[in-house]
Amino acid sequence: MTSRIKTVFGTLFITMLGLMFASCVTKPPPQPDWLTSKVQVRGRVLDSENNPIQKAEVNITDVQDLVMFTDQDGVFTSGPNTKLYDPNKEKIVIMIKKIDYTFKGFEGGKDIFWGPGFNDLSDFRLTRVDDYLDPGLDTVDEEPISPSPPSPIARLIPIMIYPPEAVAKISELYVDGELHYSSTDANAQEQFDNNKIVIELGQSNYRTISLHFQDFPPKEIKFDDSDCNYKNSLVIRIDMNGSITKTDCQ
Repeated sequence: MTSRIKTVFGTLFITMLGLMFASCVTKPPPQPDWLTSKVQVRGRVLDSENNPIQKAEVNITDVQDLVMFTDQDGVFTSGPNTKLYDPNKEKIVIMIKKIDYTFKGFEGGKDIFWGPGFNDLSDFRLTRVDDYLDPGLDTVDEEPISPSPPSPIARLIPIMIYPPEAVAKISELYVDGELHYSSTDANAQEQFDNNKIVIELGQSNYRTISLHFQDFPPKEIKFDDSDCNYKNSLVIRIDMNGSITKTDCQ
């Protein structure tokens, strides 16, 4: 009888120890939703007159591997096989392509903010690239006139300003005497996107950039733009005292 009582008490003691140990073990916190939910995106592609662009190719590899295409309303939407949100990436890159159009200033892709779950990326605008035709002979009263000279092929020249906060000191930017940027005129040809501005110019040439500042006299910079393209930018560094150094496109 005594041995049976000891056995019962021993079993109860072991059970109580097990319960006490289990109550002391901290359960892992539940995983946040973004670790298990996939990212979804939606956006729209328009032209410079706010008309929708159909069948534009949209690529966001951090969201999905498959390319998205815009519908008749210019809208693109991610598919069912999207990826998980990566909290280590504050921004991701979107690339948009369409024949006869250019994603001006972002031909190599544009950085955009994102988050877990659904992302409404709003609108993106493409610029139409005009077709350049071979010059021909026009006739007036059946008399031929001299052919007009060929139009210069438009080229996009990116210019990077460092440090980025120096952009706020620039009041005007001229290229070969033509105004391209004005801090007081929103209708100027180009505007800065952070510390980058993209200038549309003609054939390759030696250029003169004139920078007008709020705090010190204007500065002129001469450079060769023959190697400039959307991947190779002209780099201009502006010191606090107004001195300037530049690195040609390479």
